Amino acid sequence: MKPLQAPAVSLRVGRQSQHPPVVMEPMLHPPQQPAPRTGPAETFGAAVVGSVSFTEREIQVADLLADGLTTPKVGQRLNLAPATVVTYTRHARAKLGVRTTPALIVGLYERQLLPEPPVSLHTLDLDADVLAVIPLLLHGVPGTDIAKRLKRPVRQVHADIQNLFGDVLALNAAHTVRRLRSHGLHYPLITGMGGAA
Repeated sequence: MKPLQAPAVSLRVGRQSQHPPVVMEPMLHPPQQPAPRTGPAETFGAAVVGSVSFTEREIQVADLLADGLTTPKVGQRLNLAPATVVTYTRHARAKLGVRTTPALIVGLYERQLLPEPPVSLHTLDLDADVLAVIPLLLHGVPGTDIAKRLKRPVRQVHADIQNLFGDVLALNAAHTVRRLRSHGLHYPLITGMGGAA
């Protein structure tokens, strides 16, 4: 095939350039696109689940929150400002469509993006009242709303929540998710409970 020749043009309109003309070869094949990345998500610094991808930092922040650390403590551990920790948490919650950190932790466990905790040798003896509170608590339903839904006094629901934290040795609701999983209690993410958008 004969090369195409483009006329040399100077910056001033109507004048020919002193430079030789540019020779363009016709393209027989479109340029090759880079191959899509495959393999473990950790290799590329992000976790991809379906059409949702989480950054490595979002997973790190969620993992530390699941350990019961507060936002300032997570910031200290990762050398981040507390506001940055909040931003990572907010972005991760938005990606899952949930409103609370415990719901985020549940969702990340469901997607196998957080490591399963070691199995606890301590046995749990939770009464039916506490068991009824757990799914609502993990989905961010406030204690007063839990009391209304379960038709129980607010004071009793708050006592049940404190008993739950004590029984599973949890520091907060996000930590409760990990502690319950260590006892083999897995609670699915349920939309429309207050924690899911």
